[in-house]
Amino acid sequence: MDARCYGKFVGGGTLAALLIVAAFNVLIDPYRAYPRLHLPGFDRWRDGLSSRVARAELVRRGDWDTILLGTSRPKVGLPAGHAAFATNRACNLAVDAALMSEAEIIFDYTRARNPLRRVVLGLDFALFRPQKVNETDFAQSRFNDRLSPFDYHTRHLLGAKALDRSFEFLLLRLRGRLPPAAERDGFQIRTLRAGVSQRALFDKQLRLLAYGYVVQGVDRSEMAALRRLVRTAQAQGMELTLAINPVHALDLELLRAAGGWERFEAWRREVVELVATEAPEGRVVVWDFTGYWPATTESVPSSEDRTTRMKYYFENSHFTPALGALMLDRMFTGATHDFGERLTSGNLDAHTEKIRVQRETYARTQAREIEWVGSIARSVRAVRRRPPVEAAETE
Repeated sequence: MDARCYGKFVGGGTLAALLIVAAFNVLIDPYRAYPRLHLPGFDRWRDGLSSRVARAELVRRGDWDTILLGTSRPKVGLPAGHAAFATNRACNLAVDAALMSEAEIIFDYTRARNPLRRVVLGLDFALFRPQKVNETDFAQSRFNDRLSPFDYHTRHLLGAKALDRSFEFLLLRLRGRLPPAAERDGFQIRTLRAGVSQRALFDKQLRLLAYGYVVQGVDRSEMAALRRLVRTAQAQGMELTLAINPVHALDLELLRAAGGWERFEAWRREVVELVATEAPEGRVVVWDFTGYWPATTESVPSSEDRTTRMKYYFENSHFTPALGALMLDRMFTGATHDFGERLTSGNLDAHTEKIRVQRETYARTQAREIEWVGSIARSVRAVRRRPPVEAAETE
């Protein structure tokens, strides 16, 4: 075979292989990028994806009238089948480690393509931290207005990551391993592995979050993003509900031990004042579910207990759909149970004092738990005070 024929053979083979890969990725279409071409039999597995890429494709359907925004907390903690969403086309667009500026981008992208009328934004203090928007997942999604269409389609048609995910979906289908039925429209189902101690999960998550809590503050540009979102919702007649997420009481104790409690209270006050200024007629509401309520002070099983599962928490940071249902009941169905409070400029001081009183009661009965969290915070703060080389070796 001469060089020319060999070149044609190799080139033709390569082209054929690329076409096969592209066709395979289009038919499986793990990110729902090609809905007119893909096989609908894989929709159950597509529904299980929660990346920014997958969420941007969900938005492109153009028929959502209700969206949920925020971090991984509302992503896994708000139940899809709740009565609050019974008459709505609701989509959960919360993403891991989100920033307020990113939530604003997702909101703007969604309202430009959907008949949006209701927004639920799960607020976290960390949503306003000084940090850049995720440069990988976000940059590769349609939420990124600088995204190159050529790069986007090349990645989804020929990229190794898309191919791996397509094979994963195919194997799951062949094995008949279906995702949970409620895992759809962006809502995620989280489960804990059997044999795992929840106290160990608490310990791990507390240590992970402690580093950020020591230095956590509010970036002014992130507060500006919230202000713009509130103004836009007001201007377009949308119903906007801001809900401060219910972390476990031990998470609040970590924030307190890390020296961030006063900053948290100041941030909460600023949110309430921002809404009072931008939406004085009350169309935008703020609910606070943090504090020392019976649900948020749920006991953590002992280290030796690997079978008991908490009703309201996976660990200190992420709440379960059972607690998310109580939040939605309170905000949208008129429930009168004593969990959470709607905040206004008029009742904020009383609410703040109520939480302080709750905390005093909790501290008297849970001194050992508070000492456990305090020791974690002290160890982190000690590392941060050491010289950089020694700190790096310790971490």
